Amino acid sequence: MSEAVAAGGQDNVTVLVVEVVEGPDRPFGGRPPIPEARLERATGPVRSLRIEDDPRAILRTTIGSVAAVVAAAVLVLSLYAQQGWFIGDDDGDVAVFRGRSGGILWFDPTFEEGGDLRLARLDDSTRAAIIETIPTGTLAEARLLIEGFRNNLRDVASNDR
Repeated sequence: MSEAVAAGGQDNVTVLVVEVVEGPDRPFGGRPPIPEARLERATGPVRSLRIEDDPRAILRTTIGSVAAVVAAAVLVLSLYAQQGWFIGDDDGDVAVFRGRSGGILWFDPTFEEGGDLRLARLDDSTRAAIIETIPTGTLAEARLLIEGFRNNLRDVASNDR
């Protein structure tokens, strides 16, 4: 242990002594041991195969690379297309959609909720804004805006009385 400290050990030096003895022929469980590795001898001349030597390999590699790039681009595009929320018109009802207004390529926005507030009941400016779509950051924000539209309707109705 003093040799370990002299060699640069600072503190908490641990010494481990191991004695190697011959083990059983078969380990526990009855499985045979793994045989020692042996060097194989080549029976003929060794030739390295380069991808440039096989035109089909070049074609397969190129097609595989292009397919991977296209798949990655479609994945990124689909993730981008499904980001965001907006309030819009769903056959005359106020609705919340997930995605980009108008969609991107074949990724259309998805209907999330709505159908209990008719556009016709809203004032002209609110109706026009919803038809043009109102982008929101979250579903909760969209719900708050729609609740505000409902409160405006209640206020107008109570003032008319």
